Amino acid sequence: MATPHSRFQRRYPAEMRERAIRMVRESIAESGERQGAVSRVARQLGIGTESLRNRVKRADIDTGKRPRMTTTEQRRTAELERENRELRRANEMADSTGGRRVHSHCQNQAWRSPKDRHAQARGSAYGCTSIEKVAPP
Repeated sequence: MATPHSRFQRRYPAEMRERAIRMVRESIAESGERQGAVSRVARQLGIGTESLRNRVKRADIDTGKRPRMTTTEQRRTAELERENRELRRANEMADSTGGRRVHSHCQNQAWRSPKDRHAQARGSAYGCTSIEKVAPP
């Protein structure tokens, strides 16, 4: 069952993948040997050996049998990294256009760009004015 994107890639149903992983684990438990178990089961089911080997490794990681990042942790990390990139990009855009941004030294204050340094002359420290003055609710 090839997908339209790749004529070589096969998508197996979730039940078949779970059954294959279970069969590999049972084979290892019965024989006591890991060597050859994956290739034997892969040959029986007509699945690629490396594909099944990777599935078994991923299942072991997700169940805690192997020390690595689980699938949900990887997804969450990727999501946070994506969000971080978007925020950095937004900050860069705001900096380049002279937009407002909150500084640690101006709690509840908005920073104005160097063009608006006249705010400093009006008595606000570090070129900061309160957020309510800059961006009313």
